[in-house]
Amino acid sequence: MNNLTEGKGYNDIYGKGKSAEAVGALDASAKYLSCMGLFYWSLGILTVTRMVTQGLGYSGRTVFSGVAEMVARAVVSFGFVGTFGYTAICFADQAAWIAACCYSVPTCLWCVKKSIAKLKQTK
Repeated sequence: MNNLTEGKGYNDIYGKGKSAEAVGALDASAKYLSCMGLFYWSLGILTVTRMVTQGLGYSGRTVFSGVAEMVARAVVSFGFVGTFGYTAICFADQAAWIAACCYSVPTCLWCVKKSIAKLKQTK
């Protein structure tokens, strides 16, 4: 695997001769980037489905995916940080993306289906 998903190698590059605090911060950032790298596919799906839904004229519906993201971040923050600590913080964005995808994908498919039906009616 590469450094983005594995998170190793950052200390070798930037951590030599640094204080323990600096190395700890680099370890934390490497962990965060590793967690982010594993879930970028969901951010891609989320972005595409939001843009398609907006482009079809259903921009009001895309607001609710943002609400789903906010709720998921709150659930992770209040429900899991106490138990899992920094690891839960690292996965808060990813949980938000997945939650928003659970709303955005079906909504996008519905909007596409409805738009196709409208196009067929006009012909």
